[in-house]
Amino acid sequence: ARRLLAVWALRPLLRTLHNRAETAFLSWFGPIGISALFYATLAERHTGDHQVFVYTTMAITASVLVHGLTASSLSSWLHRQVQGNPRTQAAA
Repeated sequence: ARRLLAVWALRPLLRTLHNRAETAFLSWFGPIGISALFYATLAERHTGDHQVFVYTTMAITASVLVHGLTASSLSSWLHRQVQGNPRTQAAA
């Protein structure tokens, strides 16, 4: 959820680079897993609680599965959106 909010909060800056469809795509697929692993490792080291790492890796695994399952359909959707956008056709 924070990635969605962050990308859409930056939308005024991205407007000249990306249309709404591209911004939506970026907000869904932005990288967060690596930082989550770093913070989980740091939290485990400071607290000594191994469960922090276990739950974080489970959440990352679920995220990879969900994003992997939606990648093809959302890529197709983005392609259709870009093809239908006169601004991107003029640039091509």
